[in-house]
Amino acid sequence: MEEIQIPFVKGNSSELHAALLPDFEIELIHGKPATDKSIIVTIMAEGYTKSEQDKFIKDAKVCLNDFWLIYPFSYFKDQFSVYAIKVISNESGIGKSETELVDSYFGIYKIGTKDISYLHRLDPYGVSYNDKADLIRDYFYRTTGFDFHKEKLSMILANDASARGVTNFGGYAISTVGFGGKLHEGEMGPFTGDMATHELAHSFGYLNDERKTNNMGEAANMTRENDPAKVTWKFLLGAPSNVPIYGGIGGGLISVYNIAGTEWHIPHSQCKMAYTDYPFCAVCCAQMFKQFAGLTGEPFYGYSKDSPKALTGTIIPSGTTRILPYAFWGREELTSLVIPNGITEIGASAFISCTNLTDLTIPDSVTNLEIKSFKFCPNLRINGHIGSNAAVFANKNQIPFKLSEARITDIKLLHKLALDKPVTEETAGTDVNGDGAVNVFDITAAKMMMNKEK
Repeated sequence: MEEIQIPFVKGNSSELHAALLPDFEIELIHGKPATDKSIIVTIMAEGYTKSEQDKFIKDAKVCLNDFWLIYPFSYFKDQFSVYAIKVISNESGIGKSETELVDSYFGIYKIGTKDISYLHRLDPYGVSYNDKADLIRDYFYRTTGFDFHKEKLSMILANDASARGVTNFGGYAISTVGFGGKLHEGEMGPFTGDMATHELAHSFGYLNDERKTNNMGEAANMTRENDPAKVTWKFLLGAPSNVPIYGGIGGGLISVYNIAGTEWHIPHSQCKMAYTDYPFCAVCCAQMFKQFAGLTGEPFYGYSKDSPKALTGTIIPSGTTRILPYAFWGREELTSLVIPNGITEIGASAFISCTNLTDLTIPDSVTNLEIKSFKFCPNLRINGHIGSNAAVFANKNQIPFKLSEARITDIKLLHKLALDKPVTEETAGTDVNGDGAVNVFDITAAKMMMNKEK
């Protein structure tokens, strides 16, 4: 499979561009063939010769094993379609330095012993290596019908077991096979997946490094604003981490460095955008869920500076099966919401800091609920049916509950329980009139409700 080599002309015509397209094999290594609702990731080989393409596939799959351990990427695992593009290099490995180069496809080389970098140079035919990445993008598009550059979830896997870092260029995330030390073939260092997701969070999530730097500006996780009441992530200040093994603080206002008298602030000092071996903080998670929702087509209304001032009309479209984590975070104007039947899951922090949410109707179809979904919702009341998961959840977490509508099954259950029992988890939602007990008065109240509904 050899690339057609003709002189590259800047601003070339589509015909000339097509003539330059490579012919590399594409293999689906995770998930189902992509659709318009898939999250498409492409992994391009760098420094793998034609005889090393099986090794490349093995290395890419090992990288993905780490990938699925990292939240929020793990949340969408079943919606990812990951393609490996078997880009062939003339020589194996990557350059040891800018002066000790390898004839690899993209021209990646190491900086000392720590990082890898991208060489901006022209090949003998005048084609830059950045142009080559774009050519592969176009080739992938013409082969599959999907433009991976648009989604900015593309990764280059470099064939070097001693490289210790990654970098990002032109919307592409560069990762490495190893992370320090000599590794057996097909194995990687412990942080390869961490680095890959960190870099994709740059290119896809538009997140900045949460550490001292001089080339980053305002972002979802970095700001000059020093007023906690005005900072973009104000509704996540003090939010819990959604990674249970860490249980840290998800939002803060931490000064990281000063440039020309201006302090820059980040939300967390222990986030993957600062140090790759930590989880993503709540602020970065919220931004990533917003980006992922844009690909999967799932509703997402979380707070941002450009959020509409009011949530109007049918908020949750029919056919939706889950409410994503952070889907409504920080929407102070939300006062009531009816979740349609068919929703099975309400994600963690889905309604965090919806401080004025007072009426939330949850259907019987919801089976997955957790208390972190409603943190900082002090006035919340849940509406649902007797004996439903919503009723049990509300009773267990001491959230006020109200029967949303009376059904024959509710009346029958009340007849069985009308023994003047105190309200417990077993009888959750049966105190229809709110007197603290389950008795014949609740049957009367339910019947009156049913008659009114008719």
